[in-house]
Amino acid sequence: MKENGKTLERIIRLIEETFINNANTQIFKNYKINNNSGNKREIDILIKSKVNNYEIIIAIECKDYKRKVSAKEVEAFNSKCLRINSINKKVLISQNGFQKDAIESPRDFGIDLLIANKVNTEIVFSWLSIKQLGLIIENRLSNTTVFFEADEDLIEQINKSELFIYNQTNDSPKHLDYYILEAIKENKDRIWNVAIIQWLTLDEEKKFDSFQINFNIQFQGLYAKVNDLNINLLGVNSGVYVKFKERPANIIDARVLRDNNNKILANSISIDVNSKVISDIIINKEKKTSFFETNQNDESIKLQTLFTYDPKTKEFKK
Repeated sequence: MKENGKTLERIIRLIEETFINNANTQIFKNYKINNNSGNKREIDILIKSKVNNYEIIIAIECKDYKRKVSAKEVEAFNSKCLRINSINKKVLISQNGFQKDAIESPRDFGIDLLIANKVNTEIVFSWLSIKQLGLIIENRLSNTTVFFEADEDLIEQINKSELFIYNQTNDSPKHLDYYILEAIKENKDRIWNVAIIQWLTLDEEKKFDSFQINFNIQFQGLYAKVNDLNINLLGVNSGVYVKFKERPANIIDARVLRDNNNKILANSISIDVNSKVISDIIINKEKKTSFFETNQNDESIKLQTLFTYDPKTKEFKK
């Protein structure tokens, strides 16, 4: 027997409070919507909204069970939503939590699992946001190994902790850390690639904490001085601390493509990634997502999937 009364009513009030001044948002209780077969399916709460003209539809199911929600019930909710193409986001709210298998299932289904008493206005409002990941590179280095063009006896005379480096174009020496951090800034795309791969492997609760990545950088035109000798700096292996943060996506265009019967064929979103690149995301009626990148010269390329990561097995697959 379905028991969702108290939780449903409380969440409805919270959602109404969150979007009270948002004219683009409609909230429906016990909403009946057609699935792909034309059959009516009931959704506890349906939110319809727009972000930069992009239509967002959120399906929410509430469980007031005295027990924890099982994986089977999470799977049933996911199956219901999969047959309704217009749904963009799925949220399942439980009064008394979720069984262990249920907690692991959203990794496959893309469902937000929430405990009723922990849902607040900030969480509700975040459902409408389209987020980008931004990388913060901290000025913290670790485990730095330095490579010089010299024999071992001469290298042993170098004070690694107070290592000042000279530049052939500038006689004023700077600490080695300065040149490493400058090189990191110049190679930010490369650092991003290393960081995002490691980020995928982090536990969910650590996704936005600082973590260390390792890298190597080669140098030219830099040297240290020992006994009036110039020793060329070849490169370093080092670690640097980074962290990711979420930020609102800069959506510059959003469109919904419909057929003659007003059925959605595809959604498109254009996001200004930075001053050099625009990313286009196309979501077709089967919810298959394609990504395109357009550069400053108006040249567009379709991005290909290089690998996938399975959090269950913790394996990367090409």
